[in-house]
Amino acid sequence: MLLATSIPPLELLPFASTVPFSAICLFGLGITTRDGVVVVLGLMVSVGAFVLAGMGLWGG
Repeated sequence: MLLATSIPPLELLPFASTVPFSAICLFGLGITTRDGVVVVLGLMVSVGAFVLAGMGLWGG
């Protein structure tokens, strides 16, 4: 849910919403295939999405 709420503010930056969407895709793929490595990869990408959102919104 937090990834989905971070997408609208990221639409102001070009291609910035790609990172949360890829994390959501990796979570779905990992759950579908029951592969924990893909879920952990999705978790790492989601942390990167929050760092990107923080840097983009607060100018860090």
